[in-house]
Amino acid sequence: MNRFLTKKIFFILALFNTSSSFADEFSQIAEKENMLDHEVRHVWSQEKLPIRIDISGYVKAEAIFDSRQDFTERDGHFLFFPLNRQPDVLGKDINSRGDFDEYAIQTRLRFEAFGPEVGCTKSRSYIEGDFFGTTDLTLDTYRLRHAYLELDSPEFTFLAGQTWHPMYFPVEAPDTISFNTGTPIDPYSRNPQFRMVYHNQYLDIVGAAMGFLNHNAFGPLGQSNQYFRDAMMPDLHLQARVKWDETQNFIGAGVDVMRICPRLVSNLDYKDVNPFTAWSAIVYSRFSYHNHIILYSKFTYAENATMWAMIGGYGVHSVNPLTDSRTYTPLRTLSFWSELIFQGWIEPALFIGYAKNIGAKKTIIPNIGTEITIYGLGTNISTLFRASPRVRWYIKSFVAGVEIEYTRATYGTPNNYGKVEDAIPVGNTRFLFATYYIF
Repeated sequence: MNRFLTKKIFFILALFNTSSSFADEFSQIAEKENMLDHEVRHVWSQEKLPIRIDISGYVKAEAIFDSRQDFTERDGHFLFFPLNRQPDVLGKDINSRGDFDEYAIQTRLRFEAFGPEVGCTKSRSYIEGDFFGTTDLTLDTYRLRHAYLELDSPEFTFLAGQTWHPMYFPVEAPDTISFNTGTPIDPYSRNPQFRMVYHNQYLDIVGAAMGFLNHNAFGPLGQSNQYFRDAMMPDLHLQARVKWDETQNFIGAGVDVMRICPRLVSNLDYKDVNPFTAWSAIVYSRFSYHNHIILYSKFTYAENATMWAMIGGYGVHSVNPLTDSRTYTPLRTLSFWSELIFQGWIEPALFIGYAKNIGAKKTIIPNIGTEITIYGLGTNISTLFRASPRVRWYIKSFVAGVEIEYTRATYGTPNNYGKVEDAIPVGNTRFLFATYYIF
């Protein structure tokens, strides 16, 4: 037995020694022939597909003072509306206290790549992010704002990736110093999407199919993207814009349709799949005088408007008492805003906006037992009003700006159609000072 074991160990050592010798010999041959230094060129290399990359962005610092406690995101930076009165035991309003802070989280970095022609189209890609984070817990972290590829021809443009929803195009968006840019009066959303645009000198036609990522719906489980995913249908949008003359004046209109499925199972453990459809529409315009005085205007009708970070939502319409199966109906929101800009190295401007909750078409059950069954943002707000005068100074790459933003919300009680009654106003005044260095 010992002799057999000794032979086995000797055989293994001999085999290992032979393998090692073979490996050493191969290494010497490879080194002599420079086989290990051979460079394999990738098909996407710079030599075969030349790409130009531009880097740009800005650093923004700002100081913000509010006269009242507000509903906000990112530690008070992104303002929606002032909070309702909250009396203490003596009847004093707890939310009447203001606050102050300074921020640099809007600092932004962009990467834009221009590639070779793909067929008869010019190719381009765009990536942009800032330090706004995706939640209050991730504040100061780099987040993705835009990431898309674009194929552009004289008549058609194809876009794939994440960028502005067609309900909110940057050219029609308020250019306020406040980062909310008119939210929650103007629709605000960036979405993963596939978009096709037909364009000529006088007309743009946009068609898009989109998902939702960070702008989540409200529902029985809180805010979640699950409700949109379970509806099994992309958000669909169609829009047309008519342009004229060389001042880039235009008027446009768009319609949007999406479905939401609030849940898959009832509280009594029955399968409960009852999605509902929400329709939204926009009409907008741009008029200018000698391209120095510019007036933007936009009207929005939105169902379940929280998908665009606006006031609104939806509620339970009916309940089956045996299975707890429920149907739903969306709340409707109307909004209008206008912005007047006097362009120049000193640029005064004024934004004015108004939004109203006009309730649902069908009756709503506001609660079932202790469960609240109206889901959304500001569902107890009847109207919102905002006025924001501002001034910017442009000195080459340096920009300074001052803005006063007054926002008033009227709070009341929703009736059985979701329309708010007996509303009482509260207001907040926000003072902003900001500096930008653009590169």
